[in-house]
Amino acid sequence: MQLFKMLELKFLKDDNELHGGDHISKSLLRAIEESKISLIVFSKNYVNSRWCLDELKKIMKCYRTIGLKVVPVFYHLEPSKVRHQTGDFGKLFQSFLNKISNEEQLVQSWREALRHAANIKGFEILKSRSRNKHNYHFTSGSGTVSTNQIK
Repeated sequence: MQLFKMLELKFLKDDNELHGGDHISKSLLRAIEESKISLIVFSKNYVNSRWCLDELKKIMKCYRTIGLKVVPVFYHLEPSKVRHQTGDFGKLFQSFLNKISNEEQLVQSWREALRHAANIKGFEILKSRSRNKHNYHFTSGSGTVSTNQIK
């Protein structure tokens, strides 16, 4: 937090405490529009939340229309699973969609937002197979760094 203050950075942390129902508040939508960068953390359960999907849709709209910088982070998830909605990620998404099957246009907009976000260069956080539970690999378009290399 001190680093953010020193660099005069403001951030909006989106968590369950901000969720006041199924719909995103106007103040959060405005905060997305006024942001310079959005960090999207995808996990396998990301698609179980209408809130997350609607927020992603707004972020990607701002990416296209006003040049919002977007950094996707794939936490224990391959970008291709998000891009194509396959594997466990795809199964969970389909299960979620079965609950709201009558909203085809909305579903299509979510699929498009997932596909576009997964096409942006970002980071993969892959858990290492070593015995060290705290060893992760960060992969971006420019290479891989292991946390055991960072001291």
